[in-house]
Amino acid sequence: MPCAAQKPLAERDIDMTVLSFVEKLALGDNDSIMLYRGVTLSGKNFFAYLRCDKQGVEKLRRDYMAPGARDLNMYGEIIYMDFLAEPDARAEDFLLRYLKAEEKIAQLSEAV
Repeated sequence: MPCAAQKPLAERDIDMTVLSFVEKLALGDNDSIMLYRGVTLSGKNFFAYLRCDKQGVEKLRRDYMAPGARDLNMYGEIIYMDFLAEPDARAEDFLLRYLKAEEKIAQLSEAV
């Protein structure tokens, strides 16, 4: 199941220093990074972080309750995947580093 994206709150509404990374991600404007939880055809749990454009997010939200096997690549790029029911600390660390790298790339693009 994908996580639902939430609208960002104003900085004055929340002390961002006391929130975990996952809480910050949920409060941020990160619709393009989606968490997908699923079960393989052999019954093994897995999760994946997907980088989706607007159409991929919309398709993922439409499809997530429908039964059947899916190729996650049809929603966007798989940036991380593991055979666990939920993301662990290693996955959260990866996502934090990934988002920081994306932010740096955006800053460099703006400077050019």
